[in-house]
Amino acid sequence: MPDPHMVPTHSEGVYSEVLDDEAVVYDRHRKRTVYLSETATLIWHLCDGKRTIEDILTLLIAEYPEFASQIESDIVDAIAHMSSARIIVLKDPASQPSQADAQN
Repeated sequence: MPDPHMVPTHSEGVYSEVLDDEAVVYDRHRKRTVYLSETATLIWHLCDGKRTIEDILTLLIAEYPEFASQIESDIVDAIAHMSSARIIVLKDPASQPSQADAQN
Protein backbone atom coordinates (compact mmCIF):
# COMPACT_ATOMS: atom_id res chain seq x y z
CA MET A 1 0.00 0.00 0.00
CA PRO A 2 1.24 3.50 -0.69
CA ASP A 3 2.10 5.53 2.39
CA PRO A 4 -1.32 6.01 4.03
CA HIS A 5 -0.35 9.53 5.08
CA MET A 6 0.08 10.73 1.51
CA VAL A 7 -2.54 13.10 0.12
CA PRO A 8 -3.77 12.21 -3.38
CA THR A 9 -4.82 15.15 -5.50
CA HIS A 10 -5.85 15.60 -9.11
CA SER A 11 -3.02 16.50 -11.44
CA GLU A 12 -3.09 19.87 -13.14
CA GLY A 13 -4.81 19.93 -16.49
CA VAL A 14 -7.13 16.97 -15.93
CA TYR A 15 -10.87 17.13 -16.36
CA SER A 16 -13.45 14.48 -15.60
CA GLU A 17 -16.93 13.66 -16.76
CA VAL A 18 -19.09 11.10 -14.95
CA LEU A 19 -21.32 8.90 -17.08
CA ASP A 20 -23.48 6.29 -15.36
CA ASP A 21 -21.33 6.35 -12.18
CA GLU A 22 -18.11 5.81 -14.13
CA ALA A 23 -15.68 8.55 -15.07
CA VAL A 24 -13.73 9.50 -18.11
CA VAL A 25 -10.74 11.65 -17.19
CA TYR A 26 -9.05 13.70 -19.88
CA ASP A 27 -5.45 14.78 -19.39
CA ARG A 28 -5.10 17.92 -21.45
CA HIS A 29 -1.29 18.04 -21.16
CA ARG A 30 -0.68 14.43 -22.23
CA LYS A 31 -3.66 14.36 -24.61
CA ARG A 32 -4.97 11.08 -23.29
CA THR A 33 -8.16 9.77 -21.76
CA VAL A 34 -8.38 7.46 -18.76
CA TYR A 35 -11.45 5.38 -17.97
CA LEU A 36 -12.36 4.84 -14.29
CA SER A 37 -14.69 2.13 -13.01
CA GLU A 38 -17.51 2.97 -10.63
CA THR A 39 -15.31 2.15 -7.62
CA ALA A 40 -12.34 4.10 -8.97
CA THR A 41 -14.65 7.06 -9.73
CA LEU A 42 -15.78 7.13 -6.10
CA ILE A 43 -12.14 7.15 -4.98
CA TRP A 44 -11.29 9.79 -7.64
CA HIS A 45 -13.82 12.17 -6.09
CA LEU A 46 -12.24 11.66 -2.67
CA CYS A 47 -8.76 12.52 -4.01
CA ASP A 48 -9.39 16.18 -3.29
CA GLY A 49 -5.98 17.25 -2.00
CA LYS A 50 -7.30 17.41 1.56
CA ARG A 51 -7.77 13.77 2.55
CA THR A 52 -4.97 11.30 3.15
CA ILE A 53 -5.18 7.78 1.77
CA GLU A 54 -5.89 6.67 5.32
CA ASP A 55 -8.78 9.18 5.55
CA ILE A 56 -10.24 7.78 2.32
CA LEU A 57 -9.93 4.22 3.63
CA THR A 58 -11.62 5.12 6.93
CA LEU A 59 -14.41 7.00 5.19
CA LEU A 60 -15.20 4.20 2.74
CA ILE A 61 -15.12 1.48 5.41
CA ALA A 62 -17.54 3.53 7.52
CA GLU A 63 -19.80 4.03 4.48
CA TYR A 64 -19.59 0.43 3.20
CA PRO A 65 -18.79 -1.82 6.20
CA GLU A 66 -20.05 -4.91 4.37
CA PHE A 67 -17.15 -4.48 1.89
CA ALA A 68 -14.46 -3.65 4.47
CA SER A 69 -12.29 -6.62 3.53
CA GLN A 70 -12.17 -5.53 -0.14
CA ILE A 71 -11.93 -1.75 0.27
CA GLU A 72 -8.21 -1.51 1.03
CA SER A 73 -7.20 -3.44 -2.08
CA ASP A 74 -9.68 -1.40 -4.18
CA ILE A 75 -8.09 1.81 -2.92
CA VAL A 76 -4.56 0.54 -3.51
CA ASP A 77 -5.46 -0.59 -7.04
CA ALA A 78 -7.30 2.63 -7.91
CA ILE A 79 -4.57 4.90 -6.51
CA ALA A 80 -1.90 2.90 -8.35
CA HIS A 81 -3.87 3.05 -11.61
CA MET A 82 -4.55 6.79 -11.34
CA SER A 83 -0.98 7.53 -10.26
CA SER A 84 0.58 5.53 -13.10
CA ALA A 85 -1.79 7.27 -15.53
CA ARG A 86 -0.59 10.55 -14.00
CA ILE A 87 -4.08 11.85 -13.35
CA ILE A 88 -3.33 12.14 -9.62
CA VAL A 89 -0.22 12.99 -7.67
CA LEU A 90 0.58 11.88 -4.14
CA LYS A 91 1.71 14.72 -1.93
CA ASP A 92 3.43 14.55 1.41
CA PRO A 93 1.23 16.47 3.87
CA ALA A 94 4.36 17.65 5.68
CA SER A 95 5.39 19.55 2.53
CA GLN A 96 2.02 21.28 2.15
CA PRO A 97 1.37 24.62 3.87
CA SER A 98 -0.86 24.38 6.88
CA GLN A 99 -4.17 26.25 6.99
CA ALA A 100 -2.62 28.69 9.45
CA ASP A 101 0.19 29.40 6.95
CA ALA A 102 -2.31 29.85 4.14
CA GLN A 103 -4.21 32.48 6.13
CA ASN A 104 -1.10 34.59 6.78
